[in-house]
Amino acid sequence: MAARGKGRILVTSSIAARIPSAHQAFCSGSKAFVHAFARSIGAEPEQAGVTVTAFMPRPTHSEFFDRADLTDSALGATERTDDAAQAAGQAVEALLAGEDHVVTGALTTEVSAAPGVLTPGRTGARARGRTARPGTAG
Repeated sequence: MAARGKGRILVTSSIAARIPSAHQAFCSGSKAFVHAFARSIGAEPEQAGVTVTAFMPRPTHSEFFDRADLTDSALGATERTDDAAQAAGQAVEALLAGEDHVVTGALTTEVSAAPGVLTPGRTGARARGRTARPGTAG
């Protein structure tokens, strides 16, 4: 792609890249790396003509919570998840538009996540971790 001077790359990160959380340290940390990596390589001058878009979905209706063994947590049991097809469509639109990142999902999900994003540092990570702690579902 770099040799042709043209191309598009979509890298899947997560809104968790911006929201450190207890009980999700590996997830949040690895997604933060992926997000920074995508935005960094997309800014390299030798990549001229190649766009890299970091796809940052919010909680999305999928098998993720089952596979992550989070179904017994408040986070895994929430009904506030975004439609996977809608999130994928928003990601493709951003990719084709050459955006460097896209946070996908519904505005209602964004509003419900706002307090977690706005609470800084260790305090915020602990607060967000309460929803991911095993045994906190319903």
